[in-house]
Amino acid sequence: MKPFDRKTLLFYAVFALCGSLWAAAQEAAPAAESSAGVIDGGVYDAANGLPIAGVTVEVAGETEFRTTTTTNGTFRISVPPGTYQMR
Repeated sequence: MKPFDRKTLLFYAVFALCGSLWAAAQEAAPAAESSAGVIDGGVYDAANGLPIAGVTVEVAGETEFRTTTTTNGTFRISVPPGTYQMR
């Protein structure tokens, strides 16, 4: 078997380092996600059940947590963990 040259060894070392960093980032991700909450839902016409686009949805009393529904009537707001009322 032929020994590896320096370029090949460097390639494998960098590859292994990148893999280790990626694995560490994947393990750290759930900890970061646990500090944020998400409210998602949809707005639909009560008469015909069709989605309504462009509706402003917000956490009651919290104007910084506001969004607009998409073309299919859905929304998603990132908030700190807790209990909220929507309007």
